[in-house]
Amino acid sequence: MLSARISPDARVLATTSSDHSTRLWHCAGGLDWSLAFTLQGHQRWVWDAAFSADSSYLVTASTDCTAKLWSVASGACVRTYAAHSKGVTACALGDEFQEEQGGGGGAGGGGGGGGQEGQATPEG
Repeated sequence: MLSARISPDARVLATTSSDHSTRLWHCAGGLDWSLAFTLQGHQRWVWDAAFSADSSYLVTASTDCTAKLWSVASGACVRTYAAHSKGVTACALGDEFQEEQGGGGGAGGGGGGGGQEGQATPEG
């Protein structure tokens, strides 16, 4: 495990890994956490992750030169940001202001083409 991030609503934990995946763990109450999805699609280590303010989305950063935006509810890859020439080792989502204005969130990490490669493996 390379990093662990808890969602703002404290219901989901995301762990990133050197096995090229990110795992989403759902809290069933107290200290009872269960694996919900294994997010796959990165080709190298996944170094960081960040949740949106409403806990609906997760962005991941990888040394495969991409950042990916994922739906927390379905585990689906929503968008791949692939314009980086070097590995991406950190990420953030700055969607608090946009939510107040009635718009959607945007992934940090700069531009890049779309694409929706990547998949989630439901667990359990």
